[in-house]
Amino acid sequence: MLCTEFGQLENFVIILNFSATDQITDIPFPFNGIWKDVLNDNRVYTATEGQLRNQKINSNWGRILYT
Repeated sequence: MLCTEFGQLENFVIILNFSATDQITDIPFPFNGIWKDVLNDNRVYTATEGQLRNQKINSNWGRILYT
């Protein structure tokens, strides 16, 4: 969590793949809702049931999701 200058909390989930091959994984979230990916053109994901299922994370890459 990060507190902005206006007092709002921003939450982050960081997923990194350091392997030489793509990986498929479930990504857990602290709460459901809309999350934006700052590494991938602010692509939007919606977490349900506390996770995103079967997500492909490219080799030597990742996601930084925030809300």
